[in-house]
Amino acid sequence: MAHPFVEILRPGSRRQKGHRGAAAHQQVSEIEGGGKGAQQGDDEEDLGGGVDLKDANGCTISANSFVLCHGFGVKASAESTRNSISGNAFANTYIGGGKLKRPILEHENKMQIDAGAGVVLEGSTDTAITGNTFTGLDYEAVRATGGAKRLLITSNILTECGRRIDKAKPWIALEDAAGSIVRDNLGEN
Repeated sequence: MAHPFVEILRPGSRRQKGHRGAAAHQQVSEIEGGGKGAQQGDDEEDLGGGVDLKDANGCTISANSFVLCHGFGVKASAESTRNSISGNAFANTYIGGGKLKRPILEHENKMQIDAGAGVVLEGSTDTAITGNTFTGLDYEAVRATGGAKRLLITSNILTECGRRIDKAKPWIALEDAAGSIVRDNLGEN
């Protein structure tokens, strides 16, 4: 199982086995609401992702750079609601001028691979995703599954997303997300 770089838990929740505390304030600039604290994966090969909102409610994830996240930049479970994800940069290793810092797409050491991941909502509700940049991502910028609903996804910038999926698939993929609004995103495919 891939462990997230940072995991937000509600007060009284138990940490998953195999996690240890971490000083994650450098990676998560603003966490408000019901989150208990941050946990860091303990395995060097663990490249699951960035912030994992397991049962966080009323949290704000903003002003972060999620670079080289392999599985997700931010993930929210069905137990996480009323969250805001805004003003973040989700990116691969692009350094400008058409160049990548890590131009390798396959390697036995996964940390050598150029990767980027966006937001994954697994049943999360009442979530705002606004004003982010999603660039050079392997999969969708935003993927919502498992009954995620009442999502506001607007005013984001999307560039070169979906590098490892069928080119016809949308970069914002909502699986039956009732009562959601998706509009005014620049670069949507």
